[in-house]
Amino acid sequence: MQLIESNGRFDVSSQALNDLSLQTWNKIIIFPLEIDLKLLKDYLITKANSALQLENNCLDQEAYSTLLETPYCCLILLNRRRPGELQRLFIQTYESAFSSQNS
Repeated sequence: MQLIESNGRFDVSSQALNDLSLQTWNKIIIFPLEIDLKLLKDYLITKANSALQLENNCLDQEAYSTLLETPYCCLILLNRRRPGELQRLFIQTYESAFSSQNS
């Protein structure tokens, strides 16, 4: 009886850890549909194009901030699994990937 009382807390902790890890594996992850991602990408591109035209016609702070935000959103959309890596992305890497995609 003393053995059960002395080791019981470790058994409970071990079982609790197993339950937590099992819940992590069984967690439901909802992914967006491909068509929704395409709609978002198209929206971002049209928003950036309209902001670019507005910025070319007159200097507008809102258009400029939109031009800054849309590529950032596209990169987050592209790399949505590891958003922290966006901070470490070199401009040359982005430009080379973008130029190879357009050709």
